[in-house]
Amino acid sequence: MKLVDIFPYTWLCLRTLLTIPVTVAFDEQSFSKLKLIKTYLRSSITDDRISSLETLSIENDLVQKVNYEKAIK
Repeated sequence: MKLVDIFPYTWLCLRTLLTIPVTVAFDEQSFSKLKLIKTYLRSSITDDRISSLETLSIENDLVQKVNYEKAIK
């Protein structure tokens, strides 16, 4: 008889434990790439753009009322 037939739950637990590290490593790699992208975007932003974003944040009520089609024309 095979050990799988004798200990089916042990075999199931072993298979589950062997697949968990692969899944965790993949998720960590995804977060690592996301962190690199966010760092690049933060470092490439200029002082002028930061100042403009701060102004938009402060004047949020006014910005909500702007008609962008007219502003573009």
